[in-house]
Amino acid sequence: MKNIIISSSELESCLGHEIHMTRCIIIDMLLQKYIKKTDIIVVKNDERKFLYELLFDKVLSYKEFSYLTDIQKYNIIDLYPFSKDPTAINHQKFKGFTYSSNYYDKNFKECLLKIKYADNLIIDSKFILIHHRYNFDISILKKICDKIKNTHGNIKIIIFNNNINELKKNLDVENVVFIDNLQLYSTYLHDPKCQLFISEWSGGGQLSQYCNNGKVKYYYYTYPPYYTSTFYNENYNKSMISRYDILWDFKKPSECEIEFFKNTDELISSI
Repeated sequence: MKNIIISSSELESCLGHEIHMTRCIIIDMLLQKYIKKTDIIVVKNDERKFLYELLFDKVLSYKEFSYLTDIQKYNIIDLYPFSKDPTAINHQKFKGFTYSSNYYDKNFKECLLKIKYADNLIIDSKFILIHHRYNFDISILKKICDKIKNTHGNIKIIIFNNNINELKKNLDVENVVFIDNLQLYSTYLHDPKCQLFISEWSGGGQLSQYCNNGKVKYYYYTYPPYYTSTFYNENYNKSMISRYDILWDFKKPSECEIEFFKNTDELISSI
């Protein structure tokens, strides 16, 4: 019987949970042959399909899944409530599956990096990419853009946000391109013309660890500064971050160079 893998919690949840939790569980299931490439993955919406399309033959949005009329023909694997802590799988009966969480295994890493990028990039020059969270202070974004202009001249700036129409009305900065498509954003993250990526963390920032191979600057504004730049820069490469932090935030299979800044002033002065 063919499997359908779904995480009902992810249908309402954030991108960060899917990237760092659900997708890793699914990849581990695939590598352990608990599921197959021919099984079906269900994601929240069409926009997230590209995260699985190089790993599985068929990926459905939840809307498409809801239209299936022959659901009884499939074995449904619902990953809820494991998407927020994959190790919970190992403490409950889950039909014989034990989560290995071996993120640095060569095969695991290769699968983590299998992301289907877009082929319709419109920027043909070097650029700086900014992830601006949907409800974040535009005045701080303006300061970041102004510092980029002062430091890097007339370099193109790309801003990813879920409400670009609002940003376009309120952000008065020249030479800026606004995007709101997640696959296109991932593709720009992966593009070698990306000279720098800046993000106020969360799902869009976390995605850079899978796509970007250049310089990344994370800072905290919405979130408490529970990682300081000193802690990260001194300890990350020494494997001194806690086990929970590795599970949740710091898989980093790409070759990006990450810096953390505990506030916007530190970030802006570093640009």
